[in-house]
Amino acid sequence: MKIYISGAISNDPDFKRKFARAENCLRRKGFTVINPARTPKGLTYQQYIDMGLHQLSLCDAIYVLDGEYSKGVSLEVTYASTVGKRILYERREEHTKDKRRILWEAD
Repeated sequence: MKIYISGAISNDPDFKRKFARAENCLRRKGFTVINPARTPKGLTYQQYIDMGLHQLSLCDAIYVLDGEYSKGVSLEVTYASTVGKRILYERREEHTKDKRRILWEAD
C-alpha cells in the first residue's frame, strides 16, 4: 500500500524530524511512503500544495501526523475523504513509557 504523510509544515520548525520518524515507522511496516517534507526548496506555497495533492492522488491512503492541523492538512484530509482514500491517524499512547506510535483508521 502507498501512503502519503500529512502534517503541519509551515509553522513547525521540527517538521522534518517528525515526518522522517513517521516515514521510517511506516516503511518498517512494509508500506511505500510518500514524504512531502522531502521536496525541493524555493517553490511557492501554492506549488507545494499542488505537488502534495498530486502525490496524495497516487497513494492508497493518507497518514495524518498527530498534532495541530494546518490549512494544508485539512485540505489533504478533505481530498482523501472525498475520493475514498483510507485515512490513518498517528496517535501516541500516553500511558506507555516509550510513547510508541500507533495507527488507527477513521470510520
